[in-house]
Formats: sequence, structure tokens, C-alpha cells
Amino acid sequence: MKKKNYIKLAVGVLTGIALLLFWFKWVNFDELVSYLKQVNVYLASLAFVIYVLSYFIRAYRWKILLSTNAKISQRDSFLYLMAGNFINYLIPIRAGEVAKCLFLKENHEIEFSKGFSSVFLDKLFDTLGIFVVLTLLFFLPIQLNSYLLSLIGFLLIIFMLGALILVFAAIRKDNVVKSLQKIFFFLPLRFRLKIDEFILNFIEGIAIFRNHLSLLFPAVALTLGAVFCDSLFFWLLFKSFAQSISFTYVLFGYTLIYLSYILPHPPAQIGSNELIMVLIFSIGFGLNKEMVSAVMAFSHIITGIIVITVGIVGLNYAGMKFFDFINNGDKDDTTTKQYGTT
Repeated sequence: MKKKNYIKLAVGVLTGIALLLFWFKWVNFDELVSYLKQVNVYLASLAFVIYVLSYFIRAYRWKILLSTNAKISQRDSFLYLMAGNFINYLIPIRAGEVAKCLFLKENHEIEFSKGFSSVFLDKLFDTLGIFVVLTLLFFLPIQLNSYLLSLIGFLLIIFMLGALILVFAAIRKDNVVKSLQKIFFFLPLRFRLKIDEFILNFIEGIAIFRNHLSLLFPAVALTLGAVFCDSLFFWLLFKSFAQSISFTYVLFGYTLIYLSYILPHPPAQIGSNELIMVLIFSIGFGLNKEMVSAVMAFSHIITGIIVITVGIVGLNYAGMKFFDFINNGDKDDTTTKQYGTT
């Protein structure tokens, strides 16, 4: 890795450790361990199968969003998605989204700009979960602190900005392209031509619903299916700890936790997951903080193992060697050489 990458990683890890220490001071560790000893292995195993299923559904959604540019298999989309998640897990700057575009370019000859538009659309559909959160606010007795209010507001703004881009790309494509291209008027001609082509391909890519409106319903339905599976996974985890909690509470809480991944976070979400879990389920819903901390800690460990294991398989399947990635990080020269993006 470059020196700056080591610095980024070190800062992220230290931030995560600080959050963990804060979390440890907040909970009774002995009581937390006592909850961990009560886990029903069979229910927990079923929960993690459903966890993987949620990503399988998201991979299928990405596959159909890509279908207007190229046909890829469900295996390809799932393993590329998990490889991207693994990279995001290690490098919390959404580098995994760029990697997915590179996988498509190298293995399926899909232009980077068109791959990027499919990734943009895919992540935009994930933010639809914010409406599940907003709807449930009217029915659940949750106490919203300033952090949760800010998080919900920020996520809503992100969705609205993405939706506006999507709508204008569909109804005013040429105007949007020209407006974006004008931003880079000051660049030398050879760079400007490349950027102009990227913008044109990107906007055409996200305007797919103008000519393929039939894809909109399945994309929304698959998103809701993935949100349901996410929540069912976490609800079953509570059950595996012999805890009875309303599914709607979990639907609200875990959807918000999943949406929070769009924000910068420490590598492997160290500390951040545990902290937001307590903020939502303990402070917000009044549940025992040691119990919810035990559920999140257990979930964090097992899902981490799943993401790392399947992610490494996905990286190798996509043609990127794991140790090459660790050694080279996001070096521009290595990526450019390997995927021919010059």
C-alpha cells in the first residue's frame, strides 16, 4: 500500500477502537457475555442464511439494471457484489463501487461509465429504505435523539438528490449532459473530451427507465424484498437470544443501520455498528443495552466472517488476487495496468 493508504487505514482503525472503548464503558461486559452464552445456534444459522439471501436479491436487482447494456449471470453479479462489499469493508471510502465497475469492464467489456451508472442506480434503490423508516416513525414509540434525527435527515437528502438526477436524466437528458459538461470547460481539450464522453454514457445509463419502464417495478419490489430479508435476519437473531421483539421495531432499526453504511465508517465498521445499535434499540426503544449489544456483537463477528470469506472468493473470481489487493491497495498505476483504464 502507499503510505497515505496506511495512514487512512490507521486513522480508521483508531477511530473504530475509540468507538469500541466508548461502547465498552457504556455497557456491562459481564452481562453482555452472559447473553452471548444463550445463543440458539439453529436459529442463528437460519438468520445468517437469510442475511446472504438479502445480498443475493440485491445482486439480482443489479443484474436486471445492467441488462440494458449487457447480460451477466447471477453468479457474476453476486460474486462481484460481495467482492465490492469486502473492499468497502476494508477501505471505508466506497472503493468497492469503483471495483465493481472495473470487474464489469475487464470481464464483460462494459464501459466504466456505463458500469458506474448501474452501480449508482443500484445504490440509489437501496436508499428507498428511508421511506420504510419514515413511515414507521408514525407508528412506533421511538425517542429520536439529535444523532438519529440528523442521520434520517441526511439519508433523505441523499435519496432526494439521487432521485432528482434520475428524473432529470430521463426527461431532460440532453440538458443535463450539457450542464454537467460545461462544469469542466477549463480543462485541456484532451481531458475534456474524455470527461464529456463519460458524462454522456453515465447519464444515458441512469436514464434507462425512459425506454425500459418495465424494469422499475421489479427493481422496487426486489429492494423491498431485500429490506424485508435484512429485518427478518436481525429479528431471528433476537429470537436466537431468546428475546421477543416486534418485527416492526427491527424493520425500523435494522433498515436505519443498513442505510447508515452510506456514511464514512471505520474499517469493518468497528465500533460504529455497536454504537448506532445502542442508540436505536436501547435509547430509542428502551431495550436492555447489554442485550442489544450482545446481539450486534454476535452479528458483527459472523457477518464479518461471511463478508470476508465470500468477498475473497469474489475477488479471485473477478480476476483480482487478494494479496495483490492488500499489497497495492488503490494504487492508480496498478489498477490502470490491470484493467486497462488508461
